[in-house]
Formats: sequence, C-alpha cells, structure tokens
Amino acid sequence: MTQDVSPTRQDLVESTAEALVSVIGASIAEAGEAHLCLTGGTIAKRLYAHLGTTAADALDWSRVHLWWGDERWVPAGDEDRNDAQAQAGLGPIWDRAVRHPMPAS
Repeated sequence: MTQDVSPTRQDLVESTAEALVSVIGASIAEAGEAHLCLTGGTIAKRLYAHLGTTAADALDWSRVHLWWGDERWVPAGDEDRNDAQAQAGLGPIWDRAVRHPMPAS
C-alpha cells in the first residue's frame, strides 16, 4: 500500500476523488457494479462536493451502491445526518446511485 501525504486539504480531496473514480470504474468494468462505504466529516463533505461537480459524468453511477459506515441517530432528512451531507454534495451522483441509508430514529 502506498502512503501519500497531501500538502493541503484540497490536494487530499482532489487526489482521493481521482483515486475513487479510478477504483470505482475498475470495479464496474470487472464486476458490473461497485460498492462504496461513506462517512461524514469535514473532508468527506468536501470530497462529496468535489465529486458532485467533477465526476458526475465520469462513471455510470447507477451501478454504484452507496452505504454508510456510520450515521447519527436523528430523523431522516435532518441536516446533521451523514447521508444529508452526501446528498447535498454529490448532487447528480446522488440521484443516479443506488443508496442504502441507515435507519433513522
């Protein structure tokens, strides 16, 4: 495994987005679909926004399953939920992907 150190948060977001698109594309090519586990947080929020504006047309997102590794126990639709962060940032990707949200309170 290669370890990369990014000089800035934006560099981290851009390199992670590029790597994700590559790995997801390879998974779709090999298996016909890809599964991605999402989280919340500051960097994740930036990553989702970057993907939503730069990668919306890069892949067939209808073949991508979005899962959550953690979630806040608040009502569905609450802005504090991690899936709400993903929805806000991913934009058109959110609309196309297969989503598997965690239960809400």
